[in-house]
Amino acid sequence: MALGGNFLQSLKDYDFRDWIRIIVIVCGYILMRQQFVQWRTRRYQRQQEEEDDVLKQEAHEEAKRVALEKMESKVKGTSAKSSGASWGWGNTAKERFEKRRKYIEKQAMRKAEMAQNEVDIDSDDEINELLH
Repeated sequence: MALGGNFLQSLKDYDFRDWIRIIVIVCGYILMRQQFVQWRTRRYQRQQEEEDDVLKQEAHEEAKRVALEKMESKVKGTSAKSSGASWGWGNTAKERFEKRRKYIEKQAMRKAEMAQNEVDIDSDDEINELLH
């Protein structure tokens, strides 16, 4: 009873101004948190799109460089089969494989983070349902 009595006494100590202040703070938090989560999601997506554009540009430049090297080797009259030093398609294949692997890992990380963000939003919805 002493615990319940102390709790009720502490509630009686708040006046109307204190209750209004608490209500405004809690409602403001609920509204602003949803807006912040949406803003953070948009910002993260924009950042990922910029990174994807950079990766695509680098891959395009690499493809141009490889095509130019192939054209130069054909112009010189040497083929990959005739000289052992110019034979190295395995290294470029390994490099392309590593780039693709890193890109796929980034995609998987991004999907995991997006799923985590959705879980955060869902938990807010549950809290809102309980408050209403």
